[in-house]
Amino acid sequence: MTEQLFIEDVVERLQGVPGTEGIVLGGANARGNQPQSSGTTFVIYYDSQSGMAVHEIFKLATTMDDVEGKFLLTSMGEWRPWMNLGVTVSVQQSPVKFLFRDVRKLSDVIDECNQGIVNIEYQCHPHCFTNVIYLGEISLGEIIWDRSGKLAVLKERTKPYPSALKQFIIERFLWEASYSLQAAAKSVSKKDFSYTAGHCYRVISCLHQVLFALNEVYGPHEMEAADLVDSLEIAPPNYKSRVNEAFRLLNTDRKQTETALDILRSLLNETVLRI
Repeated sequence: MTEQLFIEDVVERLQGVPGTEGIVLGGANARGNQPQSSGTTFVIYYDSQSGMAVHEIFKLATTMDDVEGKFLLTSMGEWRPWMNLGVTVSVQQSPVKFLFRDVRKLSDVIDECNQGIVNIEYQCHPHCFTNVIYLGEISLGEIIWDRSGKLAVLKERTKPYPSALKQFIIERFLWEASYSLQAAAKSVSKKDFSYTAGHCYRVISCLHQVLFALNEVYGPHEMEAADLVDSLEIAPPNYKSRVNEAFRLLNTDRKQTETALDILRSLLNETVLRI
């Protein structure tokens, strides 16, 4: 079965699940730049007031899974409050993810972001999970089924990019990137490599936030960010290759690590010049 036929089959089966309001194909899938090994992501929207027959989704997952039904399942809030439910199955040795989002929560988040209110949550992400990711999912993703048109309305409400949100993200994460870079530089002499490396990742994660805001694009999942920065109109040249070189140089050798920090410092300074 081709990927397109597979997607159509899944959508047809999900349409019959009571409470399902709509389905969005994950951003990387929708853009056509998702590696095959990364699988397919379906974002399933439901209305928390009317509820959803979650058990029907689990039954569907059982019939799809290749690995004797040993699929990954999370309960409500297990991935922290913002993540709702999640199911990951294996189909033809490729992961298929179902992420669940409440349309009412998304509507509230759009209102918050329009006011420049950003929630930053510790999550199972190397850096953080922000409420802006909700807008990234609906904005960057492809609506492949919309029961009553709610998703289309919500997607339209993400336009234009809020000026208050842009200002907050640039100020907050530019400060955090600068602070983290200073902390990384100070830690080199103490030979605490893991601490240094942690701050270096934080520098890049914060620069991603700033660069997406500068381009008035909602930031995606951290795993997709570096790939997309090179396609942004406002960004340091050869961004991804320079980031990769910096992390290649990071090790217990002080001289190479300082060279890596110089690369990150250049990326930070070039980003500041673009504001």
